[in-house]
Amino acid sequence: MTKLLPVSPENCANKSWLPLSGYAFAAGTQFASIVAAELVRAVHALPLAFVRQTDSFQLVALLSLAPGKNLFVDSKGLWQGVYTPACFRSHPFRLAKAQDGSNNILLCVDEDSGLVTGGNGTPFFDAEGKLTKPTQQIFEFMQSVWQNMHATQQAVTALANAGLLAPWPLRAKVGQEEIAVRGLYRIDEGKLYNTEEQAFLQLRKTLALPVAYAQLFSMANVQILV
Repeated sequence: MTKLLPVSPENCANKSWLPLSGYAFAAGTQFASIVAAELVRAVHALPLAFVRQTDSFQLVALLSLAPGKNLFVDSKGLWQGVYTPACFRSHPFRLAKAQDGSNNILLCVDEDSGLVTGGNGTPFFDAEGKLTKPTQQIFEFMQSVWQNMHATQQAVTALANAGLLAPWPLRAKVGQEEIAVRGLYRIDEGKLYNTEEQAFLQLRKTLALPVAYAQLFSMANVQILV
């Protein structure tokens, strides 16, 4: 369960948080959201794909060949890959839009994570009611990811609008069993290389081209899952 509590002096004045010691919370997560800022590292370590949401596509890392599993988290909750997606590294913190109609972003914490305590740990606030330095650093990291997420989504939308996303009928052979992973999309390499010059220039104005090439280059990383 996830129970988000806005981090405020009223809610967290006498509370502390414990550092992340493992990734057991992500053990059942097949996809991890990826932003463009982490492509340089993710492209070498994870297979990247696109998945369709209600009315859009999202760039993700594929963490397992089957739903409800994450092959990068072992039985002790330790991460086994060479790169951990940014969306996991800020646990138990989350960002949420304020409900007052403004564009303000609130720092929240998952009270059910087991990492919020009233005793030992890092206080959320100091004696003056300001975020402690470690808490502020987490908030700034998450804000940078949030901002990059929107830029990344614009790039993915541009690729989709250009007709460059195609179904990826991924099949992987594990031992004697062939596993089909459904619901994935990839860059249509042929269409990308034959994109008209004007449309190509439009893609170049966004992060669309780095996202496209990173996805193509990362597909060989499926072998890591096998």
